[in-house]
Amino acid sequence: MPKIALEARSLSTLGGGVRTYTKEVINRILSGNINADYFVYYDADRYLGTFKGESVKEKVVNVWHPLMRIAWDYFFLPAALRRDKIDFVHYFKPATTPFKKPRAIATMYDVIPLLYPETQTKIQLAYWKNQLPLVAKTCEHLLTISECSKKDIVEQLQVSPEKITVTPLGVDARYAPVSEIEKNIVAEKYKLPKDFILYLGTIEPRKNVARLVRAYNRVAENIPHDLVLAGKWGWSFEDVEKEIVKSPFKNRIKVLAHVEHESLPALYSTAAVFVFPSLYEGFGLPPLEAMACGTPVITSNVSSLPEVVGDYALKINPLDEVALAEAMEKIVSDSALRERLITGGLVWAKKFNWDRTAQLTMDVYRKLLNI
Repeated sequence: MPKIALEARSLSTLGGGVRTYTKEVINRILSGNINADYFVYYDADRYLGTFKGESVKEKVVNVWHPLMRIAWDYFFLPAALRRDKIDFVHYFKPATTPFKKPRAIATMYDVIPLLYPETQTKIQLAYWKNQLPLVAKTCEHLLTISECSKKDIVEQLQVSPEKITVTPLGVDARYAPVSEIEKNIVAEKYKLPKDFILYLGTIEPRKNVARLVRAYNRVAENIPHDLVLAGKWGWSFEDVEKEIVKSPFKNRIKVLAHVEHESLPALYSTAAVFVFPSLYEGFGLPPLEAMACGTPVITSNVSSLPEVVGDYALKINPLDEVALAEAMEKIVSDSALRERLITGGLVWAKKFNWDRTAQLTMDVYRKLLNI
């Protein structure tokens, strides 16, 4: 039987979406029907027990300091892979071993640092300019999460399309419409307004939140809905703060810096509209999660977002402030449109599930390992 390594350092170092992807896909691979010995590698003892199964062996290669993470990818983990005589390794982030063995594939979610270098610090940009081409060159195959990301990888890194497989992300089953009782609980917990338009995501320039605030200013007098901005403050968020402070409707703009994970389905379900005007997404799970909760969605007509939401969201040019304002007013005032988006969105979101993501991933394993 082949020895397959599943690299799980993403559990501790990357954003919530990547952690979710790593956990959901690895769990399904370990319970799948590929006859193999699996080794899961963590960077800290606290993750032991995350994955269970008769054919899984958990291994810890400790990272004692954050600055050692590159050394972990390049030297410490490869040494452990050789010691355990691994045949094949899947990196659940854009990483690779510089050595020829074992055979390696990696999940490359996007190439945002190359497309939007202004979104990176100088150190981050220097790292990704080296790392992404290295991963593309040394990995036998790449997985990515949308056709848009595949196209960008091909163009930016000169990778053959045949070397890339798209494995769309899944929506967790807990994202579904909730009861009125649950809505009332979350509304009380976070002191939510009666009617509101919701944005959920990191507050940083790429997410286009400052423009969303300006668009809301244009339409606030015409609608009773407040604006709720939920998500952690990212880098360079000062423009959003400035727009809120100078907004004539700042008393109707509520910021939720932290929302507990278990509250998200109820938060989505309670919103009248979900707005996600991002300038670029490798996939963009929040619009799908909102659709799965029965909330109509406005999102951008760029990058992966049109393929993610299909025909069941209002899609606007994210640079067009007027179009965004008009979309918000339209969706809250047109009940027939809302019903079409809600009904269609609930069906559409069911197409995206983690079983499918894992199955497509295992198909790559079977093809490369001839099993």
